[in-house]
Amino acid sequence: MSRTAGAPQPDTAGESRRPIDLERRFLPESLAHTADLGCLSPASRVALNQIRSSGYVQLCGLFERVVFCAAIGHRRLASLPDVSALSPHATAEPAEHVRAARSFLHAFAREFPAACPTVQPGPAVVADILSHDPLAVMLAVLHFEWMAQAHWCLARREPGLDRRFLRLLEASALERSRHLVVDTAVVKAMARHRRDADVLRAVSGYLDIGGVVDRALGPQPELDRLALAAACGDQLEPQAAHELQGRQRQSLRWTFFGSALAMPGFLETLDRLSPGARELVEEVVPLVS
Repeated sequence: MSRTAGAPQPDTAGESRRPIDLERRFLPESLAHTADLGCLSPASRVALNQIRSSGYVQLCGLFERVVFCAAIGHRRLASLPDVSALSPHATAEPAEHVRAARSFLHAFAREFPAACPTVQPGPAVVADILSHDPLAVMLAVLHFEWMAQAHWCLARREPGLDRRFLRLLEASALERSRHLVVDTAVVKAMARHRRDADVLRAVSGYLDIGGVVDRALGPQPELDRLALAAACGDQLEPQAAHELQGRQRQSLRWTFFGSALAMPGFLETLDRLSPGARELVEEVVPLVS
């Protein structure tokens, strides 16, 4: 997403006072994949979309706290000492999209008829992610930033979504677009003096980070199913429950992995790092689509 200097900012402060409309979907259908679940009533499909949306905001916050904090140090490793000030975690004051996310989650917890827990990666998962090559971690940061742009592009094309959630996605994409230019420069600087083989190892490390996150997300569809049962009373037959969880598992993969890999800008960055970097990443696209 591109913005010119002086462009109007999303009114997240005003939107934080807007009630959540539980009659509307929050996530675009291309991310939630709930509209064609024949085992659920129309009302339950909307509720599942909303449960997914709450989990989406919580999981994005978890990912941001883990990876972006590490990114501050990795930016310094790239010999660009001033860019760490652009991190959303560089000051005690949270970024606007972080405040908007907190406000949304508080309102959602107050108004939605059931608790919607999310997976909580333990210290071993965090340590695993941060143990990778700094270039691999910075590629994961770029992935996250491109993911935010992809989600806002999808959401703004879809009619009928809750306006407050749309503003949240817009604020997130705008904030992360500010870091995208800087972090692309950081990635290029970190890769500049590496041999192609070393760059490809870092790209493989980035894909390994994706695998770590994917495994951590494994229990989420069952948590969402239980939240749906508590909110709407849906008691599915075992086969229907299994199908629901499988489809939602793949939907999570598309949301957090495939959508970013479909962004031309991210693929072009990989192309510039090494001739084989893009091909290596595109091999996993069928698995997350």
